[in-house]
Amino acid sequence: MNEPRLTGPRGVRIVANWTTGVDPIFAGFRARTGGDAGMDRQRSNRLNIYQAPISHTFDAQPTQWRAALSLNELWEQPAAGVVIRHKRTATGALVASVCRRTPAGRETRTSCRAGKDNDCNGLVGVADPACARLLASKR
Repeated sequence: MNEPRLTGPRGVRIVANWTTGVDPIFAGFRARTGGDAGMDRQRSNRLNIYQAPISHTFDAQPTQWRAALSLNELWEQPAAGVVIRHKRTATGALVASVCRRTPAGRETRTSCRAGKDNDCNGLVGVADPACARLLASKR
């Protein structure tokens, strides 16, 4: 999956429309600047994850904060199989990956050859230990 670049107060909204009962997920980079100048230092310069049952920015519903990810940390929404990982941080920006774990949650020869990350561990092809084993075996 392409790595979306999250900058400033913007982010991504993930709607898990392949399952029911999961509120939309919001992931965004937050820093102690502008309107966020008073932000808690433990949440600043991190990938913040929220969930809320809203369809529009101005919907009046409570938002549930879920995590503030530091570099290389991940957050998982098990019911939807969504894994969000904080991959890199640069000045005022970060790179995150969003992965949807397959129902089986494991690699196959096909996924390994195609460079897909079915188990959402952030590794593909021979760099993934599961793929290395599958691709090395004769069967």
